Amino acid sequence: MPAKRELTMRQIRQMLRLTRDGVSAREIGRTLGAARSTIQDNLNRAKAAGLSWPLPGDLSDDMLEQRLFARAGARHGFRRRSEPDWASLTCELKRPGVNLTVLSFVDTLPIAREKLLPAA
Repeated sequence: MPAKRELTMRQIRQMLRLTRDGVSAREIGRTLGAARSTIQDNLNRAKAAGLSWPLPGDLSDDMLEQRLFARAGARHGFRRRSEPDWASLTCELKRPGVNLTVLSFVDTLPIAREKLLPAA
């Protein structure tokens, strides 16, 4: 499935204005030259962000983009997994018969470490 086309902030403002005027998502898509699904996706984002027309006068394009496209619940600089120990990973990869697939399998099952990677 092709990626959805991004709308400019001007188009998003126009989309919100047309929505307030009661225009359907299909018609807004024709007006803006975008797919109906793209319009619906952006309308859902605006609804989740609590945005509707008229927008506050002090809301810049950057602030609007941040409110629409910021990932909810994700903190900046937060990693779900810890960084691997690159030095030990490099040493393990130099051993015969060891590749990234074996190492990723070993990390998921601790008992596999004993069988696949005996102490050197």
